[in-house]
Amino acid sequence: MTFGEKVRSLRKEKKMSQQELASMVGVSYRTIRSWEVEGRFPKQNVLYQKLADALQCDVSYNNRRRDYCTPNLLPYSYKDISALLFFTFEVIYLRNTYIYTETKKLIKKYGTRDPFEIMDQMNIVVGETSRYKTLKGYCFMSCKTIYVMISSFLSEEKMIVAAHELGHIMLQN
Repeated sequence: MTFGEKVRSLRKEKKMSQQELASMVGVSYRTIRSWEVEGRFPKQNVLYQKLADALQCDVSYNNRRRDYCTPNLLPYSYKDISALLFFTFEVIYLRNTYIYTETKKLIKKYGTRDPFEIMDQMNIVVGETSRYKTLKGYCFMSCKTIYVMISSFLSEEKMIVAAHELGHIMLQN
């Protein structure tokens, strides 16, 4: 089954239109159509996770390198797995890579795996915003101060979003 066939099959199983799925993933209707019909793939890895969340399946089901399905039936919350997702890169193909190495350095330097604690020690200002409903978080620099803004609409996902934004900061420095 191709990537597009997988997306279409799961979308129909969930009784979603292409427009509804597009809204949940944060892309256009045409993008969903291009994945399902034209054989295209998401250009950003984060879109695989957004698709998996929207379609309630495991990322491996949507990933073009795999041809099996593992439905996401376990009721783990983001809070339960946030530390695992942020710092267990060796499980996800990143052993001995740049990201893995930099993550290990952060843990050692700051003595914690909590992205909020790390950002606090790095003097990064973390705030909440209700400005965007679909954007989970963003970071920017103003007057030599780094800011991370996290959506106030999130609850258990906040640690994952904080870790994601910290990743952006580390890759840009």
